[in-house]
Amino acid sequence: MRSRSSRVLAGLTAVCAAALAQTPPAATDQPASVSGVVTNSVTGEPIVRAHVSLRPTSNRANTALQTYGAMTDAEGKFSITSLPPANYIVLADRAGFETAPMSRAVQINPGDKKEDFKLKLIPDGAITGRVVDASGDPVERAPVTADSGGMGYGPGSTTDEKGQFRIGGLRPGKYRVKASQANLPYAAEIRTDGTFEVHHASTYYPSSLTEKGATKVMVPAGSEVNDIEIRLIRTPIVRVSGTVVGLPKGAQNVSISATRGMNGTGASSARAKPDGTFEVWRLDPGNYTLVARQFSSGQILQTAPVDIEVADSNIDRVELRIVPPFDISGIVQYEDEQAKPQPRQSPQQQAQPQQAQGGRQGQQPQAPQARLSLREANAPNMQMYGAGQQPATIDADGSFTLHQLAAGRYRVELSWNSAYVKSVQLGPAQMPGRTLDLRNGAGGAPVTVVVSSVVAEVSGAVHIGDDPAPGKRIVLAPDPSDGSRPFMATSAPDGTYRLSNVTPGKYKLALVDDDDQAAMSGKGLDDYDDALEITISPGDKLTKDLKVKADGK
Repeated sequence: MRSRSSRVLAGLTAVCAAALAQTPPAATDQPASVSGVVTNSVTGEPIVRAHVSLRPTSNRANTALQTYGAMTDAEGKFSITSLPPANYIVLADRAGFETAPMSRAVQINPGDKKEDFKLKLIPDGAITGRVVDASGDPVERAPVTADSGGMGYGPGSTTDEKGQFRIGGLRPGKYRVKASQANLPYAAEIRTDGTFEVHHASTYYPSSLTEKGATKVMVPAGSEVNDIEIRLIRTPIVRVSGTVVGLPKGAQNVSISATRGMNGTGASSARAKPDGTFEVWRLDPGNYTLVARQFSSGQILQTAPVDIEVADSNIDRVELRIVPPFDISGIVQYEDEQAKPQPRQSPQQQAQPQQAQGGRQGQQPQAPQARLSLREANAPNMQMYGAGQQPATIDADGSFTLHQLAAGRYRVELSWNSAYVKSVQLGPAQMPGRTLDLRNGAGGAPVTVVVSSVVAEVSGAVHIGDDPAPGKRIVLAPDPSDGSRPFMATSAPDGTYRLSNVTPGKYKLALVDDDDQAAMSGKGLDDYDDALEITISPGDKLTKDLKVKADGK
């Protein structure tokens, strides 16, 4: 039998529970909702079974970050309920469609009911056509790619027995379409029937060996570009041969790679014989970097890269010399105080007055740790093979050491954004830009890296005739070999533009199409004959006005 005090306590508990049940929830507990419709950006029709998601960027309720989602119904409508207060990014996706260039941001407050939220998806396009050889006959099993970003690769397909292909799932834009013929890396056939083997090089639409000679294919949203024909160009069967020098006795698994371009595309490979000799067959015309690598017991040996140009004849007696992994040491010299890593305050420190922080040493903003790293400038690097070097910490006196480097050309990069690499020197040898040439190792010479924060500015106005041209895309692209990203701006309503914090160097400046992904990815502006070539020095404030062509571009 319970005591009287126990019965009183139980009664009070029940009363409190009832009172709490009748108390309205706190403001932060009031659920919110977002509802709306997803439509086709071209036709305006609703899109069924599109996935809509809300991803938080901040959470004022201080609870676990959670993504919320829903699928659209037959009318393209969606509804997401029980949302906690937060700032969200709204995204939509559906097979056969691309998301709009900019995602939508929304702030959700307690109890919000955001209705009639409109989202648009861009329908994919496609390219169809056929590939024929130099005689006009269809080419079967030819790989075909459509590249919009200037990277040398992209979505692709393979031709059928009639030489026909279709590449779907393409976002609106301009594409370079390239076809190749499947070739085995073997020596040319010896035929005794009077015929001879032929070779067709990788060819851009309609019939070009180079990207610059290609005609870009414009793919509108939701459209299929039909019946383009790529005629492959016949070229000689070329052999590159030579010897790998400096291999350990009895070395096996020695591979030779021949790569093209800044991204190492168009690679061909071969194996060295036990005596170190090698042959690489059927290289298309162009510039290549040759490297030999030997894999054994988890270790990799690499030769100094050798650049060659393939034309219409064999290249023999190439020597690839093994350079064992090596260390380098050096010094970073700061040209000005702002070039050093600058202290950063946390959001809490930024929100608090200085006196509220108590002035205690432990709460003062701390400079980020300074690091220096090397990124190989050409072709696949050793990091692809599990032997990449780690960034080096820059000590207070500016000294650093990098360990176990492979021979190659490297770009020097910094871990902070308030400065750039102005110059690089190996011993007494000045290097071009921020490139460190270690193809033959360092030879024990120290590296000097000069860092600066003195940037430049380029501004001007865009005109159509005598009138201002608003909304035009301006790109300032460095030399592709530099490996830096381009600077971009859009002209204001009065036609003016401004590009700030520009790193000194050589650039091309041009108005580009909004859908030219290659120009905006750092590939350069080789396709624009009217691009201005300019050299920018530290502290420059250049004025460069631009004219829109008669066709509006």
